[in-house]
Amino acid sequence: MKPKPIIFSLLCLALIFPVTSPAAQAETAAKLLADHGNAVINLVIFDKDKKEIGRGSAVVLSETVAATSFHLVCRAADVTGVNAQKRKIDVDGILAVDKNLDLALLQIDGRIKVLEHGPALTAAMSVFALGANESGDTASADGTLRNLFEPVPNVKVADTTLAVADTFDGGAVLDASGKLLGLLNVFERRLKFVVPVSALTALKPGPLVKFKAWTPEDYLESVEANWLSGRLLMWMDENYAAVRGLDKVVKAQPNNVEAWKFLATVYEKQRDYAKALEAFQKLASLEPGNAAAFAGVGMIQARTQKYSEAIPNLEKALELDSSQVEVYRSLGEAYEGLREWVKAGDAYDKYLASNPADRGQVYRTLGNARREAEQFSLAAAAYAEFIKLNPDDAFQQYQLSQMLEKAGKFDEAEAAYIKTGELAKEPEKYFPSILQMYDKAKMTDKAIEASLKWIALNPKNEQAYYDLGKQYLKMNKNTEGLDAMKKAVEIKPDFDYAWFELGVSYYQMKKYSDSIAAFQKYVAIAPDPFYGWLYMGMCQLTLKQYKASVESLKKAVELKPDNTDALFNLGVAYVNMRDRANSLDIVKKLEPLSAERAAKLRSYIKF
Repeated sequence: MKPKPIIFSLLCLALIFPVTSPAAQAETAAKLLADHGNAVINLVIFDKDKKEIGRGSAVVLSETVAATSFHLVCRAADVTGVNAQKRKIDVDGILAVDKNLDLALLQIDGRIKVLEHGPALTAAMSVFALGANESGDTASADGTLRNLFEPVPNVKVADTTLAVADTFDGGAVLDASGKLLGLLNVFERRLKFVVPVSALTALKPGPLVKFKAWTPEDYLESVEANWLSGRLLMWMDENYAAVRGLDKVVKAQPNNVEAWKFLATVYEKQRDYAKALEAFQKLASLEPGNAAAFAGVGMIQARTQKYSEAIPNLEKALELDSSQVEVYRSLGEAYEGLREWVKAGDAYDKYLASNPADRGQVYRTLGNARREAEQFSLAAAAYAEFIKLNPDDAFQQYQLSQMLEKAGKFDEAEAAYIKTGELAKEPEKYFPSILQMYDKAKMTDKAIEASLKWIALNPKNEQAYYDLGKQYLKMNKNTEGLDAMKKAVEIKPDFDYAWFELGVSYYQMKKYSDSIAAFQKYVAIAPDPFYGWLYMGMCQLTLKQYKASVESLKKAVELKPDNTDALFNLGVAYVNMRDRANSLDIVKKLEPLSAERAAKLRSYIKF
């Protein structure tokens, strides 16, 4: 029989041994409840008037000791307990309390299951909870651990996805093998966390205080509780809830440096800059050597556009601790806000020396600052670094091109302009910028080279031929220049600028008939600019075509009545036609504009 393909066998194995599914998790949770439910005690808490004030759970640590959340039993005058089998478990009183971790050890008496202890908590670990449900029965749930936090030295608690009722508070958290990982604290709706089993065993039982002798206290209003919850909520990004706890801590302990630090951080995350600034200023007053406090003050002032106030605080922070490289960015922003571009650029340079994650954006900002400071080579270098990280950004490529041009690095600028066109998917678009650059620099030969590259890209581009022709004509290469202009009007017969250049070039070469022909084309396309009529009239006058020249020059004067060239040449045309009246009329019009020209024209009238 032919063997089955390996891929089919692997598929079969995948079907037989699937990745852990929600159904499998639920099945494991149910099995752990059946096997280890008696390791958890379901608690009911009463006050001195025998009124029920709470329900929760406790995890068994030994035959006589269980652990629970202190906030659950802190006001208890009596506590009753049952196990999963509804068997009563005596809960006699409190043996020890750790308010920093919200833990209490309870003395118990009854037949109890003790769990084997498991490994340390780790992020993404699958976990299972055993605790009391809202009906008072022992139940199970499954979830995972998320982030680990260290509220006290050497003790890491874990945020968790466990979705359970409040009555699971104080319950057991197990791994899939049934080993105890820790205690579940349901502090409030937003705050559930797992305290590791190592912290439970580190809390040593002391003398028993029976509930009847216990002095009730409101732990949730205590500094310890607010300090714990405030930090954990902050670390979990529950910032609005975190503020409540941290604010109570600083009110009770106004010199608590750590609390002010966390409160300032939370306000900053909330973008409540007024309160964040107040908190950082308080921190700076408590610890004048605290670089982070001055940095916080300065950064917020920079962010709120109080640039002059920000700079001394940011510089103070760097004086205290120069390793705070992120301060340089805020310092750059402050100098930029004051338009002190060189100082802004220097600050951004120092920030970028640390190779920060946001360096792409900052290189662009640095380029802008160097551009404003007219440090064009440095601006180009910054934009080039930005482009290395963002190679498809056509706009910044264009900025680079301009800075290279202003820095006089023309070859590099030309390459950068061409690259900009490629990125913009318009490869010809920036050749006019290249030609303008070379034109300003009086580098006519380079302009000609660029024009030829442009034509190679698109031999049907009349503008490219026009620009090529202008460059040739500047070099007195009249044949090449005229050929290029002719090509431009061949491609685009109504290209008025090219006809004008042809007309002027022929005029300068004293080819007046050719010039007239070009200007006739020009004025047919663009009848309003007067220079076309003026040049054509002067050519006609030179060729003694007096009647035609009068018509052309009259049109030029009509368009620009105060132009002395047009008036004088029109007057000369009238003189040659022996038209005394019109000649004298032109003299009269010239006198207020140019007495010298009026007198010269009058001297021609001898008839």
